[in-house]
Amino acid sequence: MTKLKVGVIGLGAFAKLARLPVLALRDDVELTACMARDAATAEEVGRRFGFQRTYTALEHLIADSGIEAAFVVTPKEAHHKIVLALLRRGIHVFCEKPMATSLPMAEEMVKTAADQGKVLMIGFNRRFAPVYELARAEFRAAAPEACLAVKNRPGTELRATLENAIHMVDLLRWFCGECVHVEARARFEDPFYETPPLPCSPSTAARRAYSSPTARAGSGRSAWRCMGQANRCW
Repeated sequence: MTKLKVGVIGLGAFAKLARLPVLALRDDVELTACMARDAATAEEVGRRFGFQRTYTALEHLIADSGIEAAFVVTPKEAHHKIVLALLRRGIHVFCEKPMATSLPMAEEMVKTAADQGKVLMIGFNRRFAPVYELARAEFRAAAPEACLAVKNRPGTELRATLENAIHMVDLLRWFCGECVHVEARARFEDPFYETPPLPCSPSTAARRAYSSPTARAGSGRSAWRCMGQANRCW
């Protein structure tokens, strides 16, 4: 069996908990290279999961590792630069969500993947969860007039809107089709606000409403509502 040569960029807690154990079990994947800014982390993770090479610089990994696909498991602020560099060297990319921190960045990533003829996949894993697949099948048989998705982790959430409620947004798009109208409300003016100072300020309440032309058979319109609370302190 020909194995896909894979690299992993970003070796934090999430990568070690959710991504690397799964990749290590696959018989169609070769763990070719991993990268972290800290050399000790790269070496420790490399040994634990059986990577052939470890790196601390992206340019070195791209230049001499020979990987065919990469998993980008870094903080969101780094996604845009890393993904573009990989795609432009002809490497397929799986990128964790959120895709980027701005729409122009995300659009450039999509365009670059298309121009290079490479796969760019974002980690919206709800689309592959059995319970949601069953729910979507039910919706296809009898489309709902409205669909409510709620994402709320009281007392523990620091990045609710962009990093967690975004799962609900993607799920609603998958269930109902592309939205034609968007409304958003937030208590804070800074679009990148995530963590309140201590002591905690009141939680941010975010509400988004969407309309889809395909969610309800015969009506051509259905409302999506995604409500969540964000920015509560630990």
